[in-house]
Amino acid sequence: MQRKVNCFKGCHKDLFKPKFKNFIELIFSDMNKFPLFKGKRLNDRNDNNNIKCILQYLFWNVKGKNCIPCLCDVCGKNKGIIMGHIISRDNGGTYNLQNLLWTCQSCEDKIGSNNITLNHIQNKNLLKKKYQKIFQFIQEYNKNKKNFLSFNYNFGNIEIDEKLQKLILPSQEFKKKEHQRKLLENFKQISSQASLKKFKSKSQRSNRSKSKKKTKNQWSSSQTSRRSHKSKRSQKKSQKSSTIDNWDDS
Repeated sequence: MQRKVNCFKGCHKDLFKPKFKNFIELIFSDMNKFPLFKGKRLNDRNDNNNIKCILQYLFWNVKGKNCIPCLCDVCGKNKGIIMGHIISRDNGGTYNLQNLLWTCQSCEDKIGSNNITLNHIQNKNLLKKKYQKIFQFIQEYNKNKKNFLSFNYNFGNIEIDEKLQKLILPSQEFKKKEHQRKLLENFKQISSQASLKKFKSKSQRSNRSKSKKKTKNQWSSSQTSRRSHKSKRSQKKSQKSSTIDNWDDS
């Protein structure tokens, strides 16, 4: 049986109020660009409760004022659910939503200070539910807000494999990712073609310069050979004239 837990602040209503706006945008921010409480354990009750409140709203089933905890994201059981970090705090893990999931105490004890990997996740359908709920929340939140929330749907800092993306991501997000991949591939092809063109043009220029140098060298060698021929002719003429002069003298 799933145990019922009192909701911290009636989060299923409060999260859309202006007082939660800044904190929601913080927790949804990119953990690389804005690492939230990096590597720290939260001592501030307000921050801790706010984060748990957001997680409860996103992932727990709400019945009246009570929240029913979801299953452990790692083993799929419900035994003392706590807030877990994909990249552990010891390794600089943050409190950004991208790095958070629910774990039971036994899984937390087994994994310890190590990072949680996709290999630890025994039931990938739990990840699917998680990402679908995040997607639904973002859509609902962005209806009436000027500052739009976004989420990259990675597992911690690791981009999920394409096959797994197709299985667990909402269809719209998978299409976006696929479109981004195609754009990247096209960009790589274009850049590789451009680099090939540059390389060819450089080689052609170098070949032209080499051919120009050769022609210059040939021209200079031909000029020197002509000069040498002229000098030889002039020497022969001078020799002939000297012999004639000598003959006259005799």
